[in-house]
Amino acid sequence: MAMSNDSSDELERLLSQLESQAAARIAPKQQALFRRFLRHYYELASLETLKQRTPAELLEIAEAHWKMAHSREPGATLIAVTPPTNTAGAGSKSFAVVQTVADDMPFLYDTISMAVRAAGSAIDWTVHPVLCVQRDENKVLSEVRGTTGNALGLAESLVHIEFDALPGAPAYTDLEQNLRCALEELRTAVLDYPVMRQRVAATVEVLTAAHNTETAAESAEAAAFLRWLEADHFTFLGYVECPVGPAAGVIEKDLRSPALALGAAAGVIEKDLRSPALAHGAAASGPRIGAPGDGLG
Repeated sequence: MAMSNDSSDELERLLSQLESQAAARIAPKQQALFRRFLRHYYELASLETLKQRTPAELLEIAEAHWKMAHSREPGATLIAVTPPTNTAGAGSKSFAVVQTVADDMPFLYDTISMAVRAAGSAIDWTVHPVLCVQRDENKVLSEVRGTTGNALGLAESLVHIEFDALPGAPAYTDLEQNLRCALEELRTAVLDYPVMRQRVAATVEVLTAAHNTETAAESAEAAAFLRWLEADHFTFLGYVECPVGPAAGVIEKDLRSPALALGAAAGVIEKDLRSPALAHGAAASGPRIGAPGDGLG
């Protein structure tokens, strides 16, 4: 829903106010770049959301994220988890904070918010800008643009979440570790997604080519189901090829076809199979990704 003219004017006044206040906080050489960062940081947030924090708080939030995103290696995921600085106060300082900077990818915000809720906390306030950025040879920000139109550069996702305080220092350490693991799993699933879809296509090819008349109908039904899944009706997080017992007959032979010889596993399942804990008989952990969690076998 588009903003009304009055709301757009009020948002513009707020952004202009933040830009003016930033002059006293940002080094002169960086002010022009920071003003662009600041404007794009909040440009897609609703006015209602922004009015829940004071202009001073909004500026502090954006400045903290600016400093965090200032230098970043390609593909790196930056995470900061901080407890409240004033539990007796109000506004941002009374809440714990998660800030992240990462390559933009599907399910990123859902994965982070799911980890916060899994820690036993409720989310109070959040902004999630996606910025197109350019970095120099030292991996330092050199240009910031929004993601609308034909913005050039790498899309980086910045997530800021304010949530109720956790019980103690160990809980914040655990949350940061869980976030690192979850975002690593998410990145693995996203990078392996094309491979997993190729393997689905290869399985369909094997099922379609099966000539056993006793299993032809079953193979055709399975192939049709896989085609439906692959047509954007299922989110593939992991894939593994499992041996089938001798009783499977021709199906076992089909599953040993060279068409399926693309590798044993992909996505988060491949990561679990490489785990030393799994090699000693421990169960694989379930994915911590904020995406539908059905399994197919």
